[in-house]
Amino acid sequence: MRRSSSLPLSSHANVCPVVVVGGSVAGLGVVRSLSGTGAPVMVLDTSRLNAALWSRYCEGRVIASLSGSQLIDELKAAGTRFAQRPLLVLTQDASVEAVSRWRNELEPYYRLLLPPPDIVVIFNDKAEFHDFAMREKFSVPESVVVRRIDDLVRIEALQLPVIVKPACKTDLHESGLDRAARFDRLEDATAHCMALMKLKASAVVQQWVDGPDDQIFFCLFFCDLSGQPLRFFTGRKLSAYPAGVGSTATCIAAPEAHAELKALTVRLTTMTRYAGIGGLEFKRDARTGEFIIIEPTVGRTDWQEEIATLSGVNIPAAAWMHATGRSIEPVETASIGSAWRTSLKHRSPPALRKANLRIVDGYWRANDPIPGLIFYGVEPVRRVLHHNIRGALAHSLRWFFNTAKRLRARRLTTPAPHVKGRSNVAP
Repeated sequence: MRRSSSLPLSSHANVCPVVVVGGSVAGLGVVRSLSGTGAPVMVLDTSRLNAALWSRYCEGRVIASLSGSQLIDELKAAGTRFAQRPLLVLTQDASVEAVSRWRNELEPYYRLLLPPPDIVVIFNDKAEFHDFAMREKFSVPESVVVRRIDDLVRIEALQLPVIVKPACKTDLHESGLDRAARFDRLEDATAHCMALMKLKASAVVQQWVDGPDDQIFFCLFFCDLSGQPLRFFTGRKLSAYPAGVGSTATCIAAPEAHAELKALTVRLTTMTRYAGIGGLEFKRDARTGEFIIIEPTVGRTDWQEEIATLSGVNIPAAAWMHATGRSIEPVETASIGSAWRTSLKHRSPPALRKANLRIVDGYWRANDPIPGLIFYGVEPVRRVLHHNIRGALAHSLRWFFNTAKRLRARRLTTPAPHVKGRSNVAP
């Protein structure tokens, strides 16, 4: 791979480097946000085709895993390559779980700023977070936590439609059950919960908060050890993919909701002594106008983290400055000059097209073109290879075995034809 293994460490001996775990659009946003700091950046991922590894602002390195003890071993090996301890920035839940669990082993190699271990566990598990939020009087959707079969009957008390989420999505990616799903029928929601429990995963069933996707707001922040935000940004989704339950497709800054949502978020971060990068997602209930907490992001950047940088609130750069002991000047307000879109796959909502805002693509930049070329050139082929061909092969194999089974059964149940003049009995 291009530039895959060596950093010019000697020329950056006096500058704190950064290691970013995860080469998706979230990692790419971090790399570009750090480009003005002068810090050498290394991106680690399991695929050399992930876009962030090809940015002009970083070095890319392929590793074996982004989770578990294998990730810790890879991080230790990468950490020895630097003249001084790098800042570690994470972009995935599974990576956060591993790094938090083995943080003592990584501290000799990296500069870490994470919430306390118990807070990482609570915030990374939707069932634990729901129980915590109820105790502390935060507004969250009416929910049922399904940990065993006996809990399923409690879903009947919720109003339809409902959202079913795995309490913790680590290790569920291959099953296809790692994402939230909306159900309009009780029996479908119950069946989804049963499928999760078969994989030994708990489920959180949330009552739908009425309102469109453009009423989903989010706060992105970086906090010191006391939980006080040193950088804080409030944004709003304009569309999501899949609609209603998916990741951010397009978004903008939301200064109109900044004061109210910052007060709610700071209450949470100071109460838990939250340290480091994180986020909190809200939805405004169309019936009451109240902001309801949907879910937190703990120990990592969000998918759409770069919208904060584009709006004048550079959170990764603030984390780097804090790690190196530099003073961080407060930035209280964000400007609405740009909208962020994951990729051209997502059409801009009509309201955005009329707003005369600059729409910034998550992958393509004229001054950093290769990540966009990689994504738009390779991603369609990779998706066909990963999904369509695999699905077609599985379908063909099922058809072959089912057809063979039917033919065999028909042969066993159909008597052999009698030929005139010839006995059916063996001599």
